Formats: sequence, structure tokens, C-alpha cells
Amino acid sequence: DNWGNIRIVPKKEDLDHEGGYGMYYHFDFVGGPVSYRWLNVTQIEKVWEQMNLAYEWGIQDLWLVNVGDIKPMELPIDFFLDFAWNTNMEAKDLPKYYNSWAAQQFGENLASEVADILALSTKYSARRTPEMLKPDTYSLLNYNEAETILDEYQKLFDRSEKIYNQLPEASKSAYYQIVHFPIAVLKNLNEMYIAAGKNRLYSMQGRASANHFADVVIEKFKKDKELNDYYNNTLADGKWNHFMDQKHIGYTTWSEPRIEKMPEISYVRLQTEPGLGYVLENGVSRNRWFGGGLYSTKFNDFDRVNDQTYVIEIFNTGSEPLNYTISADEDWIKLSKNSGTVKYDEKVSVSIDWTKVSEIDNTGKITLSGGGQDYNIEVPLNTSFKSAVGYVESNGVIAIDAAQYSNKKETNAISWTVIPNMGRTHSSVTVEPANAAAQKPSDASPRLEYLFTLQSESDIEIHSLLSPTLNYKKEDGLKFAISIDGQTPKVVNIHEGDSVPDWEYPEWWNKSVTDRVRVKKTKFETISAGTHTLKIYMIDPGVVFQKFILDTGGLKETYLGPPTSVYIEPKK
Repeated sequence: DNWGNIRIVPKKEDLDHEGGYGMYYHFDFVGGPVSYRWLNVTQIEKVWEQMNLAYEWGIQDLWLVNVGDIKPMELPIDFFLDFAWNTNMEAKDLPKYYNSWAAQQFGENLASEVADILALSTKYSARRTPEMLKPDTYSLLNYNEAETILDEYQKLFDRSEKIYNQLPEASKSAYYQIVHFPIAVLKNLNEMYIAAGKNRLYSMQGRASANHFADVVIEKFKKDKELNDYYNNTLADGKWNHFMDQKHIGYTTWSEPRIEKMPEISYVRLQTEPGLGYVLENGVSRNRWFGGGLYSTKFNDFDRVNDQTYVIEIFNTGSEPLNYTISADEDWIKLSKNSGTVKYDEKVSVSIDWTKVSEIDNTGKITLSGGGQDYNIEVPLNTSFKSAVGYVESNGVIAIDAAQYSNKKETNAISWTVIPNMGRTHSSVTVEPANAAAQKPSDASPRLEYLFTLQSESDIEIHSLLSPTLNYKKEDGLKFAISIDGQTPKVVNIHEGDSVPDWEYPEWWNKSVTDRVRVKKTKFETISAGTHTLKIYMIDPGVVFQKFILDTGGLKETYLGPPTSVYIEPKK
């Protein structure tokens, strides 16, 4: 489909076709929903999974790949050809491939670190192609998502820069263009878009930092040109000039924009006197008004099993510095600081010292003062929740990495395979062989099991996050089944409702390749408090599981979903 997803495989009864079978694959594309031609956004793990599927279904005579401008596709090109040469390569060999490839380019002594940097770099760039990034791609409000993205890129950049500084001069230009440049330029691009999102949100809230982030957007937009110009004109004396000419900012349709346009920004006219505002991480009871919205006066529950730490983000609404104080009325409420001076924004962490909590404690209060304002913030406890097994619910959500199962059931003919690093967040899991016969869910059929604990009786909506595999068998869709405990498994058809009009890209496909994931939802009613087992049954091969989110009513909107829940090992 030009986005790395195989559209069709031969029928088993047709495998003796005299001409054989071939696959035309893509690492680069001009077309919908938005072209991607600038940087490498292809995970070799994805290539392995789809081309392994192709090979095992009989596509074994010719593999052809469209690589666009060749650079910066060196890694996936090498992998595609090496895998074609040796199709015995297994998923578990992929980390070794990164390592041997890095050693070949930059030497054995740095290979392990370079390999890990490459694996993470391509994971981050593949989450969403740079051409499709927007100011609202990553949430500024929920699960600290946008800040996590920036932190991941900063840490990766620092690691890469350290390697660059250790390399001999003769290797630096190659390392820069293959490894370091994509990290540096995408770090900058994500900073620009997230700053634009903050400028938009903070302008509505009347924050002084809104103007700061407008300046950041301009700075990062200019920096993008500087980085690309350096690659083209200065790096290796211009050896790779024009390889980074591709426009990548300001797409409004599938085709590249005529000119690159910076995200829109606005400036606010501030009052001189300092003013106090705040936002709670994971808050409820939105009944306090700041600027353009309602904000929480109460945290969600803290409990001793999850041992949560949340933050209060304090912001200034004036141009003069804001002095504030913050205190708690209970000694079990821990604050990371008790006062401060804020030009723009500052975060104060809130956690609980459970050794000081008694059986009668159920709520406390934080008082925040400054700029002539006093605000009270409620800190509620769930003291009755004291033990758990498996993945633990926190405020109505459980997030599970698919590859981190509690137990698995296999047969002599079918096994579960973890594909390390594949997907948007962690690793993925699928069945092998990729052309295995379809199964009927039963106690004897292949399945994955995940222990989890609910804090209270709840209805659950399970979000299964899957790689956007197409219906390559052209039957009624690929399926799996899902159940909780001993309930009858519910069959999920991941292609149910898909249609392919002749005259346009279908909306379901646009969303799946944009988000690099498909989400299927399954409802279960009245699941009791306590420990349960989520069971995922294999029906068709080719289904790739990335993550499961169990929503009991608390799930908040994000791009990548909530972070992995706390896991408590069962006692043996």
C-alpha cells in the first residue's frame, strides 16, 4: 500500500504459478494521505515482519523496494537486501543486526551504543512521519505525553552527540548524516510543533509563557533551515548537497507545499502585575476558570499500590515575576518545594508518604497562594486498595505492553514471537509461522494471558492497539478473539467495515497509516474488583499486537496512549 503494509499474498493453491511471485515495497512515497520523502521513517522490524509474512506465503522470487533519494535510507536498504539474501533471519536476531551494521560502519567499540541509538531513532521517526506532525499531535494535557516526547529526543540527542565526539575525524561526517542528523533535526521539529501547541493553549489561559513559546517556534523554524543547510552545503564540503532539499513543513494536502510555512503563533498583551494560575496533572472537578477554560480543584485518587506522583503546574499571568507559596494541611502530603519565584511556569511534585497515612485518612488539602490569590486543591486517597497482582488499575485505566504477557499457550505448530522494538512505544508480538492455519478459539488454541487488578467493579472497554496490517488474504478480514477469565471469547475482525472506494483513499486507511496503528474496541460488562486474566486468542496469522488499554471510565485522549501501568509480580 506504499506505506509498508502488504496488500495481497498468493492463495496456497496457486503457489505453483509458473512465473513465481514478487513484492514491490516502499521506503518512500509520493501520495496520500501525505507524502513522505525527507528522512527514514521505516523500522527494520516492520520490514522483517511484513517481508517474512510475504516470504512464508510464497512471495520468494523477486523483492523490489522503492527507496526514493537513496539517502538517508542506508540502514533499511541494507536490511532489505540482507534479509532477502538470508530469509532465515528471526525476530530475535534484529537487535544483533543493528549491532553488526553499526560495527561495520563505525567500529566494534561503539557498536552496541550506536545500535541502540539507531533502533530508538527509527522508532521515534516512524511513530508519525515528520510531514504529518502538527501542534496537537502529542497531548499537552494528558499523561505528560508531549513532555515525554521532548525528553526522549533530548536524551537520544545527548547520547548521539557523545558518540559523535568520540569518533575519529574520518568517521564523523558519515555518522552525522546517517545517525546524528535525523535525531537533531527531528528533535528540533518536535520542539517547534510542541511549542506551537503550547503557544496556542497558553494564549487561551493567559500565561506569560505564551509569548515565550511564540519566540521558540520562530527560533526552531529558523534552526530547521540551518540544520538542513549544514547537511547540504557544509557537511563533508557539500558532498551530499541537495539530499535534504525536500520540503517537510506546512503540508495541507498529500503533495509537498509550494513553500514551507511555520505553524501559526500569537502574542498576548500581559498585565504588568503578576497573577497566579495552575493546572493539575490528572485532576478532576473542573470548576475553576483560567483564561479560556475550566481547570481542576481536585486530584484523582492516590493509592499505595500505584504510589502515584503528580504535579501542579504553576503559571504566571503577568510580566512581573510571581512569588508563590504552597503548603499542605497533612504531614503525609509530600511537596517537592514550598515556595518559589516564577517568570513563566514551574512544576511542583505531589506524592504521598504512606507510612504516615492512618486508616481514617481519606483526603487532604494543598493551599497555593500568590499574586493576591489563594487556591485550595483537594488530595483524595483510596486507602482501601492495598494489594494487587499483575497490571494495576490507576484512576480508571490499565495500560499493557503486548509483549509483556504473564503467560502464553502455544501448540506444536504455532508459537508466539516477540518482535523487539517494533511499534510506537515498546515491542510487539505475533504468531509464527506467518502462514499458519487459522484457529478456532479454545482452551487448547494459541493465546496470550495478562494478569490485571481492578480497584472496583467496572464495565471495561478494551482498546487493542494493532499494527495496521491489511487484509492480505482478501477474505472477510483478519481476526483474533479476546476474553476475560473464563468468559466465551469475543471474536474481533480488525477489518470489519473497511471499504476501498475506487476514487479516493478510504478514511480508515488514512487514519491507520497516519497513526501507524489500528485500534479495535471490545466491551465487557460488570467485571468485579480484584485480579483477573485478559486472554488474547490467535485466530488468523499476521495480526501484530502492540498494546492493550483497559478503560473503566478514566481514559484520557492522547496519541500514544497512557504509559505502561505498574506491574506486580505474582507470588510463587
